[in-house]
Amino acid sequence: MTIKLPVCTSCGKTQYPVREICGECLSEDLKWLDIRAEGELLASVPLYHSLEEFYQERLPWTIGSVRLEDGTVMMVNLGETMEPGTEVTLRAEEDHKGRTVYRAQKKEE
Repeated sequence: MTIKLPVCTSCGKTQYPVREICGECLSEDLKWLDIRAEGELLASVPLYHSLEEFYQERLPWTIGSVRLEDGTVMMVNLGETMEPGTEVTLRAEEDHKGRTVYRAQKKEE
């Protein structure tokens, strides 16, 4: 499974969060590429407060940080409780406002 993220063609660094110039070398030469969407859950935390009505109705909302195989660390939504160290796969989804968000689920063996 893959997700698309911008990758710097000068230094090879995956850009997350998405930006217009490379956060590593400041190059403007970024290209959207397929990135392997597998990694390890580093940490998770439930959110108990939100300013957006959509999320207020769904609290607590659990988010986590995931380190992909290329070293990129992403903030993701978690659909279930998972322990740090859990192997996960990510998928891109649209939130209620049409923005791309990422959801982690336990990696199928």
